Amino acid sequence: MVLWSAGAGSRALPSMRSILEAKLIGSALRRSMLRNVFTQQHIRTYFLGALLMGSPISLQAQEATPRPTIVDPRFHSPRATARTFLIAMNLAEDDPKHIEQAIACLDLSGIPAAHRDGGRKAFELEHILRSTNIPTMAIPDVVDGPECTIGEGKDIKLTLHRGEDGRWLFDSKTLLDLTRMRLFLWQRAVAAGQGKDAGDVAADFRSPYAMFRTFIDALKKDDVDTAAQCLDLTDIPDPARQIVGRALAVRLKEVLDRTKYIIPQDIPDSSGYRPDSC
Repeated sequence: MVLWSAGAGSRALPSMRSILEAKLIGSALRRSMLRNVFTQQHIRTYFLGALLMGSPISLQAQEATPRPTIVDPRFHSPRATARTFLIAMNLAEDDPKHIEQAIACLDLSGIPAAHRDGGRKAFELEHILRSTNIPTMAIPDVVDGPECTIGEGKDIKLTLHRGEDGRWLFDSKTLLDLTRMRLFLWQRAVAAGQGKDAGDVAADFRSPYAMFRTFIDALKKDDVDTAAQCLDLTDIPDPARQIVGRALAVRLKEVLDRTKYIIPQDIPDSSGYRPDSC
């Protein structure tokens, strides 16, 4: 039989206390080591890495999404290209450098280098657009397919096509056929005796288009008297007709200057049009 004594108990208690203290110290050391290893910077880094590794598909999808192509508004549709071309041709009359912008509306890539005269093609195309009396508002502004053809029947066909960059241009086949179309229009005008019903009317006033050009050209030269002749002044008494006509011509020019750019080729160039159709 073992007897417990105070002396033995007093020696056992310090030993148990030491064990508990050692465990506490060890636990504290482990926590301290973990804190030293996993600092806040490490935690943020590991967390970001976990997010990136967890969503590679979404990131790749974002990078693979193509950016929309931005098309020059001057060439974004067949109508826009036709208007850009005609405006440039009209401005080139006073400043020849604008012919380059008109040539930019033509796709010359399919024309042999020896015949790639952009300026000549531009003047031929302008003549045809004016002679066919096709207003630019009648040209489509929205087209689903890659091509758009305008004109008059099978003999006059002007095709625009959309390039890889989204721009609409007059295609090379159309440009190569311009000479034939001009000849056809000339033969048609001769056969129809265009202008014979106008009698002795001067060529400057034989059609709405011709009259408008006469009016604008006269004002550019400060020839107000000729500009006044383009106005219908029959309701004004003869003694005051010249004075009132000069004043009205200047006022009309001021109104035109404040309005949107007028494309003369949109105005009919035929004497066969009824007076109330323009």
